[in-house]
Amino acid sequence: MKKTLLIAAAALAAGIISTQASSVYSQNIVGYMNLQVPTNGFNQVANQLDIGDGTNGITEVLNGSALVSDPNGVNNTVAYIWQYGSQGYLTLQYYTASDALAWWGVNKAGFYDGNGNYNDAPVPPGSSFFVQNYANTSSNLTLTLTGSIANQTNIVTIAPGFQTVAYGAPVATSLVLSNNYVGVSDANGINNDVLYSWVPSMQGFLTLQYYTASDALAWWGVNQVGFYDGNGSPVNYTPNAGQPFFIQRLTGATTYFTNSFSSQ
Repeated sequence: MKKTLLIAAAALAAGIISTQASSVYSQNIVGYMNLQVPTNGFNQVANQLDIGDGTNGITEVLNGSALVSDPNGVNNTVAYIWQYGSQGYLTLQYYTASDALAWWGVNKAGFYDGNGNYNDAPVPPGSSFFVQNYANTSSNLTLTLTGSIANQTNIVTIAPGFQTVAYGAPVATSLVLSNNYVGVSDANGINNDVLYSWVPSMQGFLTLQYYTASDALAWWGVNQVGFYDGNGSPVNYTPNAGQPFFIQRLTGATTYFTNSFSSQ
């Protein structure tokens, strides 16, 4: 592999760790999402659609996307998938069948690891991954994800450490007000849960801290539960469709919150 992960310093400093939410899906509503990856930049992508083949491998999930391949292994689209067990990223490059044959001697389109092994790593609904666009063009890379959305309730686990969270359906709802998030809070602003939300336009993270109403009153003088920016302003964090986020739990027990979706 000729590339290394160059995600913004905030991500590297945080040593981001992720876990995946447990979800149960059934085919119900068919939809698609278009997400953009800036030229020579990154975007963090949530898979919120089930392609229905039982695997939701990254090659299949991104099958409709304008991925970039290079027979010299230089400008290929790169995916970074956090592996919780090893506490590191699985780094994969995309190749067309002809480029994979030229570079790795394998005539098969898809994602490959640094040893030339084809790897259709699973990224099921409720998981996320980074995509890096190395294309030498002035255009963004368009990722098109298609699949089904189920009427369902997902139980999301928040444990000590870093974890990535993605809603089970591509619907923008408030993390605290609509999804009943209850985190670890500290009246002294030390051990609070921290939220990191990737912002493609700035190629860095928006960072927020969680406070209960009483702790926010003690620390910021604002009697409101939720996430706060570094200036003490409450932020009603509502991720867009296809947008995951990280939660860092510094201390405390494992907790859970629910994320539901139902069609009318």
